[in-house]
Amino acid sequence: TSNSAIVDEWELEGMPAKSTLADTQEPIELPTKDDLSISERLSLSTIEENHRLETEAKTLDTVRVGLAFIGLCILCYSTLLLLAMVFDRVNSVLEISLVGVLTLGKLRYHPSCDEAKELDQSLPKGYISSTKLLKSIGLFCIVGFIILSGGLYRGMIEIIIWVLEKLSFI
Repeated sequence: TSNSAIVDEWELEGMPAKSTLADTQEPIELPTKDDLSISERLSLSTIEENHRLETEAKTLDTVRVGLAFIGLCILCYSTLLLLAMVFDRVNSVLEISLVGVLTLGKLRYHPSCDEAKELDQSLPKGYISSTKLLKSIGLFCIVGFIILSGGLYRGMIEIIIWVLEKLSFI
């Protein structure tokens, strides 16, 4: 018996005696590349190359999907911003500006600002006109469509290939 407080498994009542089979076995030696035949080395290098190419393809696909998601989010945001502007123009009951809520207070919009601009009066400080807001929403839409269509992705790939050629990796 051992001196430890934990009893070994083979010392338990009803358990078979300790097997000494593993004590006499030699450790398994795995072959190295030098031990392989020429055809086995070729197969191994082909598997390694396929794995590397598959990993690169998955990485590029992940980047493409991520950029498409960002483009879709920008398009959804611009649509929500347009709906908020329409709501703010029509709303006469609630004293809330959805444009301000969606832009976290960065842009403030009120339809009376358009009337002030038409009368050649200056806009209240911090407010944006409908024209500027529509231009901003249009810019968001264009950027979202470019990102979603893969234009940014193709441009990024061209830049990456150009940099790698300059650094003579390709």
